[in-house]
Amino acid sequence: TFSLWDRYHFTNGSVKGLSIAFGGRYSSAAAIPGTSSAVNSPTTNLTLPSFFILNMMISKDIELFGHKAALQMNINNLTDKVYRDGPEGMFGPPRKIFLSMDMRY
Repeated sequence: TFSLWDRYHFTNGSVKGLSIAFGGRYSSAAAIPGTSSAVNSPTTNLTLPSFFILNMMISKDIELFGHKAALQMNINNLTDKVYRDGPEGMFGPPRKIFLSMDMRY
């Protein structure tokens, strides 16, 4: 598994205070050992294919009631890829969008 993020923060012009970030996670193919309930029956292994999930974030610094604040939107699984992950090979979550606000005082 490999994960990488990069963020750019604008410091000038009409987009001052805006940040944009992109990141992703790659996972190589993985074998999940199977089980068998029959006596002397071979087990079957399931091989999960490799996958790459793309995520992004956009935020804007603002002033709210005289205090510094930031509005942020994160999108996980930007391309809404269907994939299997984890030790049991469960399906990964679909696209998720999160909105948040951070206020500093």
